[in-house]
Amino acid sequence: MGRNIFDLSDRVAIVTGSASGFGRCISIGFARYGANVVCADINTEGLRETIKRVKKKGQKGLAIRCDVTRQEDVDNLVACTMEKFGTIDILVNSVDSYTHAPPSEFSIKDWMIPINTDLKGTFMCCQAVGRVMEKNKKGSIINMTSIIGLIGTGRGNSAFAACKGGINGLTRDLAIEWAPYGIRVNAIAPCQFRTEGFNRAIEEHSKVIDRETLLKRMISNIPLGRIGEPEEIVGTAVYLASDASSMVTGHILHLDGGYLAR
Repeated sequence: MGRNIFDLSDRVAIVTGSASGFGRCISIGFARYGANVVCADINTEGLRETIKRVKKKGQKGLAIRCDVTRQEDVDNLVACTMEKFGTIDILVNSVDSYTHAPPSEFSIKDWMIPINTDLKGTFMCCQAVGRVMEKNKKGSIINMTSIIGLIGTGRGNSAFAACKGGINGLTRDLAIEWAPYGIRVNAIAPCQFRTEGFNRAIEEHSKVIDRETLLKRMISNIPLGRIGEPEEIVGTAVYLASDASSMVTGHILHLDGGYLAR
């Protein structure tokens, strides 16, 4: 029997935004496939719960409080990981922030929140981890984006769309920059999934449109006819992290139930 190309045994993964949502699901999923996982977030209580679940899968885990907008926090995240494990094989940038307003009413302060948190934070983590991966001549980086980075919605999402579009461009460019070092850089672009961020966005939009009407409108755009569940991201993340995707880089993988095929 051939080797399991999805196996992550003995690999070390950093997952940011891992106190909840996609980050938590990916952390636990990586552990299930054999990886040791470093979980990073500003939510220390959520981190403790994620690490507990990682260790239940029989893998080593490390929780580090990290604000990805602060250079010193990102540097500390990498230093602590190297001190404990001696290497970094996988990075998942799963921090997600959301602000919403009509474009004519968006304050610049609020508009910049996802730009500073998601886009800047993603680059800073890629840069810091990329230095380690360059020396190792290998690595897989997975950035979390959104289909909103590829389409317009017309629902007060200009900041979020600009941020995720930026991450898409960053992903493609870093894939080219780091290909000579054996580093693969890809992104996952989900549609609507039932994460904590999705629930916050629904509450915000519900101020101007009935919740059930909004949900029906969202589902009508998804050919599979439903909102995604957070755990459904695991298979995609494991694929991009593992040798199963050894020839895949610079790709924005649409996890969208057929949304963009319409």
